[in-house]
Amino acid sequence: MNALSFIVLAGAVLLLVVWAGGIVPAGVCVAAALTCGLAAIHERRGRTALRPPGSSAPFPWVETLCLAVLGFVIVTVLPLPQVSEWFVGATRRAQNETVRQALRDMAQCGLGVDASPWFALSRNCVGTERALLLLAAVFGAGALASRLPRGGRLAWLGWLVALGTAVGVAGHLGQWWFPQGDTLWWFFPIPHVLPGPVGGFINRNHFAGFLAPLVPVALGLAAWAWMARRWVAALACAAGALVMVVALLMSLSRGAVLALAVGLAGTVLAALWSRRPRAGLIVLVCALLLAAGIVFFPSDVVQSRFRTLRHPGSDLSVQTRLAEWRESLRVWVRYPVIGAGANALRMVYPQVRQTSSGKWLVHAENMPIELLAEGGLVGLALAALLGVAIARRARSEPAALPAACRLGIAGAILTVGAHALWDFAVLVPAYAVVLATLVGLLLPPPRPDRGVRHALCLAPALVGLFAAGWLAISALPDLRRLDDPTDLAAASIPDLQHALVLAPSSWHAWYYLGDAIARDGVEHSNPRRCRLGARLAGQAALYDAQNYRLWYQLGQVRLALMDYDGAELAFARAKGLRSWLAPPPIDRPAGAR
Repeated sequence: MNALSFIVLAGAVLLLVVWAGGIVPAGVCVAAALTCGLAAIHERRGRTALRPPGSSAPFPWVETLCLAVLGFVIVTVLPLPQVSEWFVGATRRAQNETVRQALRDMAQCGLGVDASPWFALSRNCVGTERALLLLAAVFGAGALASRLPRGGRLAWLGWLVALGTAVGVAGHLGQWWFPQGDTLWWFFPIPHVLPGPVGGFINRNHFAGFLAPLVPVALGLAAWAWMARRWVAALACAAGALVMVVALLMSLSRGAVLALAVGLAGTVLAALWSRRPRAGLIVLVCALLLAAGIVFFPSDVVQSRFRTLRHPGSDLSVQTRLAEWRESLRVWVRYPVIGAGANALRMVYPQVRQTSSGKWLVHAENMPIELLAEGGLVGLALAALLGVAIARRARSEPAALPAACRLGIAGAILTVGAHALWDFAVLVPAYAVVLATLVGLLLPPPRPDRGVRHALCLAPALVGLFAAGWLAISALPDLRRLDDPTDLAAASIPDLQHALVLAPSSWHAWYYLGDAIARDGVEHSNPRRCRLGARLAGQAALYDAQNYRLWYQLGQVRLALMDYDGAELAFARAKGLRSWLAPPPIDRPAGAR
């Protein structure tokens, strides 16, 4: 079973890294099913393990809180009867009723739909289902890693160092030598993004974020090998750390480099605190070399990029992030208790933003703020309790790992924590699953017990396996098709109606549905559908009132429908947001309004 666990973990991580970084839901679904399934088998087989007479297994707080997190996400994605909306808050209730009225109007226009659907608590059901898959994969991977023996844990760390080195080399080649274009790993096409994909990641920050926590892991493993007089292993791990650091610097990701600096500094302090001076000295030397590398790195591009850190207050990226954090907190004010739902920030942020940036915000670029906005006080409390439970188990029952390796993993976790304060790389499936395995290595396996405690140990894996199977059968094709603006632009009217029920405040769904109905009305000479389509597209503009492109497109739609007053109003709103915009001339026929 131990060998099988290692193979499954390695296969799941490799699948996510190779298969577009895990952004393809099918890859995450496979990883979740494999890891949760094998974790359930492990727990089931271990229920008869013997303990000393008179001893009892400690309460499985980690597994219980994992179950609570999964249950919380599942509750937010389940459709609820209309009578329950009296308890979900005025904001959700108003959004749901707006969709119901639109569906009733569509039914009157001959577009047959269910005019009284049930809505979920989440404002983005498809995104929340993807988050559920990721959580299942993360919990399954962590559970499997916690069951590896000492030799398997050391082998896993070595495998991660080798994987990070290979990803670093390949990503560097894709960024600087063999341009990938709009593809991941030169094979998986993606929409055009700036500054462009690197390796299997959609941008350099995620690529560098994946490498950064593996550097302390490599250094910790090198320190252990050096003290154990395993010279070849020590040199190999040190070389891997060097390659990853060079790739990290050449990626030009300032956030990942800063996060690594925080992680290394924290590792040195932890080594001194735990009275491991030799390991701490090795890490300190490596941290100083990293600092020297940043200052003296022989590349004008790298030097100019990192010189911008001298004046962070004037940096446009810093100013943009600060604005995004402030406005994301306004989402929490609207959804204070249970949040807007996992992965729902993108759907509700436009309603509260006060800036007119053309960027479509997907994540808050700050994980504590995003957790508060999407999970509310309940989600934040569950995450905090889970972190405390993990820390207590790791301290009370140290796992079978050398002290230097534990320090390396602690440095990796500190690096991830620092990076999460200004980026969302931890939500990338490949990154998240690797982090889960590192956390799992710090934990001893749960000591099974019959009855309720054993059931609680088994439940997270079974729930994760059920979620992966349920979504694979019922919703896997929709996990991108009904949540991606590019796909929604070409979707049919029934699909757009379904997308609107799943995300009632999505301006993309409102606009593309209105545009499709308006075009259908023009094609079939149906003025009623034309007016309905224009009204639905207008609702999209109300849900993102600071989007000048949306107002301009709405003006085009109204102009095509000969709603000249409405077109002038929409073009005026667009020009008010962008003074340089030149609306098209409107030639009114005589007597037209």
